[in-house]
Amino acid sequence: MSQLTIDCLEEIFEYLEYDKITLYSCLLVNRLWCKISVRILWKSIRNVNTLIAYLPNESKEILFRNKIITSTLTLNSPIFKT
Repeated sequence: MSQLTIDCLEEIFEYLEYDKITLYSCLLVNRLWCKISVRILWKSIRNVNTLIAYLPNESKEILFRNKIITSTLTLNSPIFKT
């Protein structure tokens, strides 16, 4: 698949930013569509624990040692990987 196709898909998906239902459907089409959709959906995430879960383990350990996060539950890695 050419880079132009990826760029075009990203541009199209940007228009779906506020149409979450359609954007969620794009997650299921294939891996490329999923990666692009997730990137756009992540722009609106406001849950700090979700964001912390995607940090590298070293960063999470630093946050935990400095008492910025208090739960070891946030140290678990997420199931979804792009």
